[in-house]
Amino acid sequence: MKKGLKAIGEETKRLWYGVNEKYGDHKYTLAVNGLGEATLQKGYTEEIARGEREVQKKLKELLKG
Repeated sequence: MKKGLKAIGEETKRLWYGVNEKYGDHKYTLAVNGLGEATLQKGYTEEIARGEREVQKKLKELLKG
């Protein structure tokens, strides 16, 4: 199992950089939980997506909005 940021795929990172540029630092947080799953949070506490596919889906929605 990949750990840390290595668990986040290149496509997810590319989308994340776009969201981070659009909304600024700390509005959303991309991380990997203890199970090795990518997670996306609003701020630091409100989880809005879990798992690579769900995170990518949500990032795409944020980029459109």
